[in-house]
Amino acid sequence: MSPLWPDTVHVGLFPGLCWLKSKRAEKVLSIASPPVHDAKALLDTLAVMLDTEANMLRKGSKVVVTVSNSVAAIASLPWQPSLTLESELQGYARVCFEKFGVAIDDEWTIHTEFRHYGAMGLAYALPNAWLASLIDLLQARGLRLQTVLPVTAKAYAHRMLRQAGKSLILLQETLCNSALVVDGNGLCSYDAEPVIGSSQESSVRLLKRVGAREGKIGSVISWALDLEEKEGTPDFIEDCLPGATCQVVSHNVWSR
Repeated sequence: MSPLWPDTVHVGLFPGLCWLKSKRAEKVLSIASPPVHDAKALLDTLAVMLDTEANMLRKGSKVVVTVSNSVAAIASLPWQPSLTLESELQGYARVCFEKFGVAIDDEWTIHTEFRHYGAMGLAYALPNAWLASLIDLLQARGLRLQTVLPVTAKAYAHRMLRQAGKSLILLQETLCNSALVVDGNGLCSYDAEPVIGSSQESSVRLLKRVGAREGKIGSVISWALDLEEKEGTPDFIEDCLPGATCQVVSHNVWSR
C-alpha cells in the first residue's frame, strides 16, 4: 500500500481516557479526558489528539469511533419476528428505551441490530447534534467518519471467543459498567450498573445480579479503561461467578 493512500484511524472516546490509533503510528496515542458526563469534552479531546497526530494522518482517511455508553442510549430488544420494516423496528426500539426510562425523540439517531435469528437484539441511539459536531470536526481536518458505535454495541458486534454455555462480556467505564451475556444462539441479556462508590463495587453488584438471573456463566471477557491485557481472573469476578474462566483485554481492543 502506498504511504500516501488514505488510512483507517481508530478512536476511543471515554470519560477518563481517550485514544487514537493509526496504522502509520508506532504507538497508540492515549490522553486523559475529564472523568465526567460531558459529551462535548470528548470531542474537545478528540480535536487535541487529531491535531497532535496531524502529520501521521492522511487526508481522506476513514475514522472508526468507539464511544462511551454515557453519550448514548442502549436497550435490549426481545425478538419480534413480525417486525420487518425499519419504521416498525424504530418504533419498537423507542418502546424498549422507554422501559429503561429513556425517552428518545427526533433529536436522536436510532439503530437496531439483530445479529442472530430468533435471539435478542440491541438498539442504540446517539444525539444528532453530537453526531453532527463529530462529523464537522473530522471534515475540517480532511477526515471521514466511517462508523461510530457505543462500546456496548461494539462488543455486541465484536467476534469474541466463546466457550460452550453462556459467556459474559463485562465493560467497565468511569461512570457506568455494563454486561452482555451471550450463548451459542446469540444475545441473552444486557444489563448496566452506575458507578457508585468504586468501579469494582459497581461490577460486583452487576455480576451478582446477572449471575442470579442467568445461572452458570462459563467464561468472562473483562474490559476496563484502566486495565492492560493480562492472564488470570480478577478476584471479584471469581467470587461473583465461581468456576468461570476469564480473559482480560486492553482498553484499545476495539481498535484491532
